[in-house]
Amino acid sequence: MAALPWRQIAGLRDVLIHDYPNLDLERVWLVASRDVPELLRVIESFLLEPGEM
Repeated sequence: MAALPWRQIAGLRDVLIHDYPNLDLERVWLVASRDVPELLRVIESFLLEPGEM
């Protein structure tokens, strides 16, 4: 399973919430169109793996 870049994910959230006026909308679109689908695939594969609970 791929490791998720939690620090980068949280950092993007912080920028989206706290630095909204200075957002680079092209970069936000790139993340939304390229990185979010890959993130979803990784999360879905993680949820499908049998794990220890």
